[in-house]
Amino acid sequence: MRSFTLCTQSFLKINVLGAILSTTITMTAFTPAFAGDPVRLNLGKPVKDTGVVAMVQPSWETIATDDAAIASEAPLVTCTCPGNLVTNPSFENGTTGWSWWNGTLQTGSYAAQCGANAGHFLEGGGSGNGGAYQEITSGFSPGATVQLSVFAGVHTSANNAKVAIEFYNSGGTWLDGQYQDVNTILPSMSLHTFTATVPANTAKISLVFFTDWDWVKTDMWCLTVPCDNVTNGGTIGHNQSACNVTSFDPAPFVNLGLPTGGSGSLEYMWVKAPMNSDGTCPTAGSGYTQISGANGPTYDSPSLTSATCFIRCSRRSGCTDWDGESNSVGVKFSSMSTSVYVKNTSCYGASDGDIDLSVWGGYSPYTYDWSNDGAETPDNDPQDLWGIPAGTYTVTVTDASGCTVTKSATV
Repeated sequence: MRSFTLCTQSFLKINVLGAILSTTITMTAFTPAFAGDPVRLNLGKPVKDTGVVAMVQPSWETIATDDAAIASEAPLVTCTCPGNLVTNPSFENGTTGWSWWNGTLQTGSYAAQCGANAGHFLEGGGSGNGGAYQEITSGFSPGATVQLSVFAGVHTSANNAKVAIEFYNSGGTWLDGQYQDVNTILPSMSLHTFTATVPANTAKISLVFFTDWDWVKTDMWCLTVPCDNVTNGGTIGHNQSACNVTSFDPAPFVNLGLPTGGSGSLEYMWVKAPMNSDGTCPTAGSGYTQISGANGPTYDSPSLTSATCFIRCSRRSGCTDWDGESNSVGVKFSSMSTSVYVKNTSCYGASDGDIDLSVWGGYSPYTYDWSNDGAETPDNDPQDLWGIPAGTYTVTVTDASGCTVTKSATV
């Protein structure tokens, strides 16, 4: 570390961030102040950095000029931010992702809290403030809770420096915002935290740091949507059947009850699985696969060629787990066939004929409706007929999916 003692005059070549490039020292009764440097002088209003030396009266004995040593101070908190919505949050890629007005945004190692760099904004003078901002247009939904944290510091607290989160609609109209004063004197930075609810009609979130004069410097912008997930997946309908066909276009599956619990916007994912051979659906998680593009509360399936089950999954914005699972609904493919064995009557007028009916396919249990005794609701006829007189008999067989097949026999 290099030091310059009281009663020396130093002509320092400095860049706009206050980094010392070279020195020439002669004896005098003055000492330098470095605009933008971590100068601990109580000098009142700071000098704007013009790339030349600023001369002021000294007020303390030794000025440290080792930026690298200052920048190596330990950060206040961990610098990880899972799920961060901010691009280039700690300025490791220069000013990528950031815009600014009425001044200059630069990056440098001075006062960096996370990684090698921090963002350094110098207000450009004139009327009004200046600052830098980044606009976030995805990863959130109206009604969701968002959390923001950012490190910030200034060289003097007299310039109305602030960090902020603002919400705008698609037309650029300001909807709401939260603002915090930046008063921590560099090279230290304080951690500013915000919690806000995204207003209705929000199309973009703007993260801003600004000042009326001089420098404001920030690092590690962390914007996340915390998870407050659903506790109930709601219900969907309805089961459907495809009877005696090889291809079937089911009616859309509808919402009967939305997911409940948690906070924030709802997100959906539909999954499907082959139906069990007995006509039941697998339990959730057993063989189900995601349906690409199915992300709404209802789903209109394309044509199917085999029995298939569907479940609607749901979660709140900001959550990674699909905690909401609806009931399962299925489309059954049913194809039945029948055969009969007929025993004729022993003589004219006798009532000792029999019809033995066999059924294959479809889904059991089956119900039977024979024509010899009229229709019943529900159908409660036996599968076979015994002790019947001569005649023609017709049976309608209905399986558990509601599909039917008809068969006639003559005794």
